[in-house]
Amino acid sequence: VVIFNLLNLSVFKYFYFFSDTFFLISHNVFFKDVSSSISIILPLAISFYTFQLLALQIDIHRGRLTKRISFQEYFLFILFFPQLIAGPIMRTEDFLPQLNSPKITKESMIDGLFLLIGGLFKKVVIADNIAPIVNPLFSNPEKFDSLSLFLGCIGFVAQVYCDFSGYTDMARGLAKLLGFEIPENFKGPFLAASFREFWTRWHITLSTWLRDYLYIPLGGNKMGSFRASLNMLITMTLGGFWHGANLTYLLWGFYSGLMLWLERILEKIGIPSEPKSV
Repeated sequence: VVIFNLLNLSVFKYFYFFSDTFFLISHNVFFKDVSSSISIILPLAISFYTFQLLALQIDIHRGRLTKRISFQEYFLFILFFPQLIAGPIMRTEDFLPQLNSPKITKESMIDGLFLLIGGLFKKVVIADNIAPIVNPLFSNPEKFDSLSLFLGCIGFVAQVYCDFSGYTDMARGLAKLLGFEIPENFKGPFLAASFREFWTRWHITLSTWLRDYLYIPLGGNKMGSFRASLNMLITMTLGGFWHGANLTYLLWGFYSGLMLWLERILEKIGIPSEPKSV
């Protein structure tokens, strides 16, 4: 099941990346012809539901999920519409125990509406209005001075955060209105004092998924300091590749892993990566 889901993801999301890479390496026109002649439509939310399917199957294999899941429970877990498009990435223990006993109270309705309205504000008012400002800077950076490009980068960070966290706030709000609690995905990531803390605050459900189903199976931190850092570098690189099928995302994941490795080195030689609390 795991292999089938990974193959499915590879074909739909990474087909063009792999074919173009093979062409660049081998200069064989076959790969270029295949890439240009085949048109693949990327299924909606394939990255998110693939990770949920993988987690479900691995949890069954590990014995964490002992109760047999019904056909209805299975598809409700995978296709729960508030979080289907862009997470948060749920685990079975987050959702299945709530299926037969949704709790709709006055407090949950108020919390749900506040999350829904707040997320909508982030997405529509902030993110969607920043986009027209920063897009020209990234399309033609040579036309702008260094200060404009720097401010454009700051604006893009704000856009991405408000877009993504706004969506997940709306997903959590909708779930609350239906009587369900789904995991929080962002906890003030830009208040983090280190890269390590940042990844405990940003896209939390992805970070914990990568930890539990990739970093720990690779050996985690049980095989020495160097191997632990290498496992972390591999995990972050693949996590970057999960975000998008191009070299930019792969290098971004690799860079994030290097920064986490550097922090570990600094801590080992006695230089704290986070300021001490007073």
